[in-house]
Amino acid sequence: MCDQNPKIADENDRAKTPPHEAFPALPLQQVLKTRTETLSFLGRNRSSQARPESSRAATFACWRHGQENLVLQVRQPPNETQRPEDPGSCSTDRDKLPIRELTLTPKGGDLIDNASTTFELALASTPPSRRSVREELISQKLAPLIPLSDQETLMPDIQTRQAKKRRIHHFRPIFRQSKLPAMIADVPQTGLLALVDELLLSVIDQIDSRDALCSLAACCRRFQGLTEPYIWRSLLVTNGDRARSIAAALDVRETRSSYIQELSIRYPDSDRDGIQELNHFIVLMDKLRHLTIESPCPNNSEWKHDMEFDGWTKIDYTTLLEASVYPRKGIPHTLPMLQSLTLHGHGPDERKFVFGRCAVVFLHPTLKRITISCTNFDAKITHADITDQQKRSTPLKSLTLIECNVNVQFLDVVLSLPKALKELDIGERLHAFPGCFPSTDSTTRTSQPAFLKALVRQADSLERLSHISGATQYLPPEDPTSGGGSVRLSHLYNLRSLSLGIETMLLRHLQRDDYPASLRELKVMDVSWANNLKGVSEDTLRHPGRVLRRCTDVVKGMDRPVDLSIVFSNYNPEQILSTIPTANIALVLQSIIDGPLRTPMYTLSSLLRSSGRRLTLLASKFSTRQSYIPPYMYGEELPFEEKFYDSDDFWRVCGLNFRVMDDEVFVEEVKKKPRMVCTGCKDRMGRSECFNAGDGSMCIHCERDKRDSGIDGRDIECVYDVDAGAWPGEAE
Repeated sequence: MCDQNPKIADENDRAKTPPHEAFPALPLQQVLKTRTETLSFLGRNRSSQARPESSRAATFACWRHGQENLVLQVRQPPNETQRPEDPGSCSTDRDKLPIRELTLTPKGGDLIDNASTTFELALASTPPSRRSVREELISQKLAPLIPLSDQETLMPDIQTRQAKKRRIHHFRPIFRQSKLPAMIADVPQTGLLALVDELLLSVIDQIDSRDALCSLAACCRRFQGLTEPYIWRSLLVTNGDRARSIAAALDVRETRSSYIQELSIRYPDSDRDGIQELNHFIVLMDKLRHLTIESPCPNNSEWKHDMEFDGWTKIDYTTLLEASVYPRKGIPHTLPMLQSLTLHGHGPDERKFVFGRCAVVFLHPTLKRITISCTNFDAKITHADITDQQKRSTPLKSLTLIECNVNVQFLDVVLSLPKALKELDIGERLHAFPGCFPSTDSTTRTSQPAFLKALVRQADSLERLSHISGATQYLPPEDPTSGGGSVRLSHLYNLRSLSLGIETMLLRHLQRDDYPASLRELKVMDVSWANNLKGVSEDTLRHPGRVLRRCTDVVKGMDRPVDLSIVFSNYNPEQILSTIPTANIALVLQSIIDGPLRTPMYTLSSLLRSSGRRLTLLASKFSTRQSYIPPYMYGEELPFEEKFYDSDDFWRVCGLNFRVMDDEVFVEEVKKKPRMVCTGCKDRMGRSECFNAGDGSMCIHCERDKRDSGIDGRDIECVYDVDAGAWPGEAE
């Protein structure tokens, strides 16, 4: 103990101490600013050097029974209007504030204090080192109250490891208050800032503009803390520069990684440099729910003409997926909350289409939706590698494969893992090129009975099934025994929606009346047949009739037909089925397509209508008339399906009523009436080409002009003259 330390003054003496002496403005004063309080620490000197009288009078620290007690003066404003603007100032208004005492003791002691509200305190003494006081206090319970950025600014003079160490004797004050001051300073607030956080979050939740959120975050620290979870909730990365900027921002404040719930990485090959910067930070996104990884495809123009493929995916998705299921010892699982994954990735060199180790994704404990494209869906995993605990254990609800070469044996293993799969969409290769040709081993293809056996593993939950077998030139020969066996399509007793390519073997099961009673709708797609058509040819003209006749055979074999939709992959069938040929062209078309143009459509429609079912014909289109192939990458237009025929309006195709041409009974009834020809048909093509109902309604040619005019036919008129001439094909 130092003899020169002053005795502690009693309360009367302290009350008489002048305010300017009790809180001197020393040059070594360090102001710590936090949200809740302003602390001015001046430290304490245990040396025997003489001190100025003002400082000696202001020192309330002494040794008592060998234990160091530190008494602090606390100035507590009675109301908010008396709070000084500058916490470090010694203005007259501040000096008039009432003084309270706060006693701090070393470890093991008790803290005597009744103050629990926002306060200002000052420790009056002569410090030997600013570092000693700040570092000791910050390292104790006050440290969690100070943001990391503030702690860094509070200690700019921390000595480095190479600096010369000084022997410092300092106290170790510990805050033991049971109730620390509130984090938000009681500063007068107006407008939005006067609201509590819950109300502010309700307001912020209504903002759907990212720019507006960023502007709000730039207003103040409070708004930044409230809006950043919204700003970082969903990210789209389309180039390497954006990936670098995101990585830099996450590096500054790693808590932002926990705000990200949706991440889409979809970049062209020209902007790939820098994408790899995100590899480290995806691992830290513990709240990520939706992840999309999309890299350029090897069939892009960059690598045509036998050029070496060097555009493999810059995100190490294989390691990422492995760590999400089998992390290293002592390291938590990555992506613990992931719910959906869309993966279009490629490896380097000869591994462009290797799925392999990525198969671990089907053991992920939280994934519900998985979409995988452009890969050889195969891995060296058998049922022997799956434990009883892993079977029927995962929460996967939906699995989509796009442009994949599917190994049916591996698919069988995958379908044994989900607890209750509801949607399965299998699209095999329609567009093959070197490196991704379908397997020639027929035992691995979905055209075998093993495919149906794999589907039955999810029979109790599967509600929607879609299957395209791929390009017809790579399909193995049909197995005449494929329809036999104990496994049947009807075993999928919860199936409600079925979408099948015109080439798939499952369509043969329907034709044999093998389908579940729960089935409500059937969709047939012609894409595999349509891909073999080149330009306008006889095969192109025959194509709509071929598809319709095939579907007619299927419906005839069904004891309980269901609603049927046929989707044509382009607009050619729509144009063919809505053609209004002249008499000579009609004869030529009939010779090519083996009968009247729309007869197969009417036959199928009548068959379904007789069972109380419905037929719809649709065409898959792109609004720009520029077509793309699946999977549809970022920036590519998505196709849409447009209906051009509905059996509920039996004779109308593409908005035109063909009854006046195709209904033979109705045409005979019309011929009994006086012949009528509109003036428009007279001017354009002659009297013999006006097809109308004979009742003054618009003829089919004027109806087409009205449809194509784009102005609802306001300028199209169909005015008739009674013509005493003979009907077309009849003698005058």
